[in-house]
Amino acid sequence: MSIMIAEVYQALVEAGASEDSARAAAGAIPIAKDLATKEDLADVRAALTHDIADLRAEVKQDIVDLRAEVKQDIAGVKQETADLKSDLKIMKFVYGPAVLLMLAKLVFFP
Repeated sequence: MSIMIAEVYQALVEAGASEDSARAAAGAIPIAKDLATKEDLADVRAALTHDIADLRAEVKQDIVDLRAEVKQDIAGVKQETADLKSDLKIMKFVYGPAVLLMLAKLVFFP
């Protein structure tokens, strides 16, 4: 049997409730040590408010860091793209005449 408040049980029995009903009702009443007071709730609220403020600050810093990292990555990609374009221009210059000569040979000297 669970812990119950004896005074409530006795009062219910004296008021005419059956023993089973009185036992069930008395057993359903929470023990006072398990209840939160207004002060307890205020403490929890203050702690949560502090935790949320800390979390917001962390998230803001993470966003700043991520933006800097993404900007750096984009700059790297732009540089790589420029390098590839430069390499492609060189390849056109070097291989372009060779390809034209091969095409001319195929067309004019089958």
